[in-house]
Amino acid sequence: ITDLLTAKEMLATTDTTGVFKAVNDPFKAYTQNHLNYWAVQALLARIYLYKGDHDNASNYAKAVIGSNKFPLITSNVAAAVNPVRDRSFSQEHLFSVYSQNIKNYNGDLFDKSSGTPLRLLPAGKTSIYATGSGSVNDWRYISWFDNSVGGLNVPSKFFQDNNLPYDLQGIVPVLRVSEMYYIAAESANAKGDIGTGVSFINKVRQARGLNALNASGITNVDSVSIEIMREHQKEFIQEGQTFFYYKRL
Repeated sequence: ITDLLTAKEMLATTDTTGVFKAVNDPFKAYTQNHLNYWAVQALLARIYLYKGDHDNASNYAKAVIGSNKFPLITSNVAAAVNPVRDRSFSQEHLFSVYSQNIKNYNGDLFDKSSGTPLRLLPAGKTSIYATGSGSVNDWRYISWFDNSVGGLNVPSKFFQDNNLPYDLQGIVPVLRVSEMYYIAAESANAKGDIGTGVSFINKVRQARGLNALNASGITNVDSVSIEIMREHQKEFIQEGQTFFYYKRL
């Protein structure tokens, strides 16, 4: 926390103008692939949540959301019909790393022409995305799974399509703005503020093609916690975050 607070102060003098793609100065290029000013605050939000400090977790999460630098998507940018599929919703990335081996990883694990790929069986996929408050209209359900070359439906968030522009190649999100909404929701819920918790969940749900939850029909904090957990399961598939969510709770 001490290191990150120091980083935040230092970056505040150089790193708050905007989010940049390709620019002449390499230090200022592709800032979503740097631990930038807002990503530092997002990491603080995550750490304070781990610590159980819901006030600070909420404040930093809301600061990132309120910057409006990383808006939630408003249409399914990962849809198969798009000329370019932005499979990981890149405008929402606060901090991403680059892997030049991601195409090979996907081929070896998910996109096998023979043998059994790593996959989520249809019943499991339906259970996570389409039961309870879920729906088959969820953009994640529709667009984060494709048929492998062997004809089996597999997770495809990190498939590298042949026509990907440079800034979408090989990127793996470490921090994304949707997590900030979940942190804000969990922090509000921890204080018994069910309405605020549900409202933050609904922001992400509606940015995934889902209907808003009816806050008046959710009467206890346990119900909100279940919805937050379901969102982690849907949102962070293939990213490793859900494991840590389970471990923390």
